[in-house]
Amino acid sequence: MALDLNRIFVREFERADESVLKISQSEIGDVGCVVWDAAIVLASFLETETFRSDVCHELKDKTVLELGAGTGIVGIQAASLGYGICFGNIFTRPYSTGYKRCVF
Repeated sequence: MALDLNRIFVREFERADESVLKISQSEIGDVGCVVWDAAIVLASFLETETFRSDVCHELKDKTVLELGAGTGIVGIQAASLGYGICFGNIFTRPYSTGYKRCVF
């Protein structure tokens, strides 16, 4: 099925620093063209004090692998916060922030 460009809109995610991350989303489609609400919740959680104090130290000098990244909002958020991230979705090559080579 061809993507109908007339049925695309921008989903905005306001970050804690009041900057806005904008991701294009299709009105119809499957996993790779929808910004899921759960992804927004997880992206928000990455900025919380709970995450930074309880989990952040565990990730120091490590690269996080996100499989099934969809539109990539969680991986983009994590990379923008300085975490080493490698993410990909169905039928795509993984994207990496360059820390280490990603192996699947």
